[in-house]
Amino acid sequence: MRRPVRNPDVLPVDLDTLPTPNGFDQVVATFGNPTDRGWAAANIVKVSPIDPFLLFFQEDNNSLIPVSGIQIHRKLKDNLQSVLHEIWEAAKERVNGTATDAKVQRYLREHRLDQHSGSFVIRNMRGGRRLSMHSFGIAIDWDANNNPQGNPNSTLPDFWYEIWAKHGWIDGRHFRTPDPMHVQFAKGT
Repeated sequence: MRRPVRNPDVLPVDLDTLPTPNGFDQVVATFGNPTDRGWAAANIVKVSPIDPFLLFFQEDNNSLIPVSGIQIHRKLKDNLQSVLHEIWEAAKERVNGTATDAKVQRYLREHRLDQHSGSFVIRNMRGGRRLSMHSFGIAIDWDANNNPQGNPNSTLPDFWYEIWAKHGWIDGRHFRTPDPMHVQFAKGT
């Protein structure tokens, strides 16, 4: 069995103070090169939401598959867990009456805040030659069926985007080609 090759140019950082990289070169300097042999094994981890948050993968036909987590770069593990925790707490605040776990989960489902449509996959940007931010494990698509690329409108609530932004994530609503499903831990790309 081959051992993963670690990139000596990618330094470990304090996960709570990781600055959002600005531009493609900073993304590579921060997260490494996903095309390097062994990079994925050394850097991609599955992040589970807090219990009792149930998470689903949304397929193209809108069917939902329960999943135990989202594949993301190891440097964003704590960050993503914090985001998901805050989304749960924000949903809990918005539930009228007694906020049981079942009521919070129902709120998340009704607003499709528990449905991601993909994260880590090595590929180029659509219509481009550069690697997508998904290739680095620093981008996630949410409720793609209702928030397609090219549509400037989003069905996801503003508070949801605000939570991501608070943790250094940029959303795709204001990209040249709007992409309201997309959040990424990078700007200027």
